[in-house]
This record gives sequence, C-alpha cells and structure tokens, in this order.
Amino acid sequence: MIEPALAGDAFLRDVETAPAGALHLWWLGQSGFLVRWESRHLLLDPYLSDSLTRKYEGTETPHVRMTRLVVDPARLRFVDVVTSSHGHTDHLDAETLRAIRPRALVCPAGIRELALYHSGDTLAFRGLGESLRPFGPDVAILPINGKLGNMGGADAAHVASEAGARVAVPCHFDMFELNTASPDEFVRECERLGQASRVLRAGERLTLPGKGRNLRG
Repeated sequence: MIEPALAGDAFLRDVETAPAGALHLWWLGQSGFLVRWESRHLLLDPYLSDSLTRKYEGTETPHVRMTRLVVDPARLRFVDVVTSSHGHTDHLDAETLRAIRPRALVCPAGIRELALYHSGDTLAFRGLGESLRPFGPDVAILPINGKLGNMGGADAAHVASEAGARVAVPCHFDMFELNTASPDEFVRECERLGQASRVLRAGERLTLPGKGRNLRG
C-alpha cells in the first residue's frame, strides 16, 4: 500500500496553515484535488471511499486500492464547493459526497487571477491544448493512465505544453492496480518539451504564488 505524503491530522494541519496570498492544491488520489485560495476551499472530483473496491470485489475487474486514504471525507465539511467533471464513480462518488455534505456541487472555473484546468477523464485530440491557451492556465491537471478513455503521459505533456500551462500535474494513477501507469513517461516528455511539471504524492501540497513567482511545494 502506498502511503500518502500527509494524511489525517497532518494533512488537515497543512491545509489549515498554508500561507495566504497564494493558490494551494493537494492531490487526494486518482483525479481528486483540494484547492485553497485565501479562506475558500474547492474540492475537485473527490474519491475518498472504497466503494469501487467493494463493488468489483470478486469480479474480473477488481478495483484493488493502491494508495491509502488521505483523509476521512467527513472531515472536509469546511469545503465551500465540490465539483465533478463527469459521472464516473471515481469522480462522482456518492459515499464521499454523503460524508462531506457539500453546500454546492458545480463545475469548476478559474479562481480570481489564477487559472486552473482540471480535465477529468479526457483523451488528447487535435486542438485541445491550443483551445486552452487563451485562458492562460497556471496549472493543468491531466490524466496519464493511457486507458479507459484517458490520454497517456506523453500526450498529457503535449497538451500542457500546447496550452502554455505554467505547471503540469499528472493524475489518475496509483489508485487501482488494474488502471494505473508510471508518471516517468510524462516527466520525460515534459522535460523534452521544456514544460514545467510536478508529480505529487497523495496528500502532498503544491503552492502557486502570483504570476511571475516561483512554485513552491
């Protein structure tokens, strides 16, 4: 079992004490991210249960969890808005939502002067990166598992580069044994393209200060 960089009380302390004046995001596993801007909290595609592991137990497609849970979703009731990119359970999980009791469930948008792109499940297609460039994404969160309707690592690097993303962050790996991939190809292609990237461990924070400043972990 992969241990998160931070979990439970330690994770929540990191969220609470993250400095003001910057955008912070924490990877929660799969495509889930917690985003904080000032005193506001946005939750993207959270999967914080074992509902799929139980659902597919004993079938030909067992969803064996690879990474330990970062946080009990019931401890995230301070979140202002929860978003879901689409209806797959690992992006829209009823157990997680019942525990959080979100005040609002909506589609994500840019956050003030910082823009964040979260693709959900997405295949790369001609023009995707260019279509994002006018929005000037500071961070592009892209899947890298390369199966079941998702692009692979090399394609994700190209989309981020074509979009002009300030930093590319991979997701949709290290959750289920049957549907994962190494981020190595993504990192290599980002390096070749000159695209800044950051691979997070579950529970780890990435901080994006205002434009023109360096990224921080």
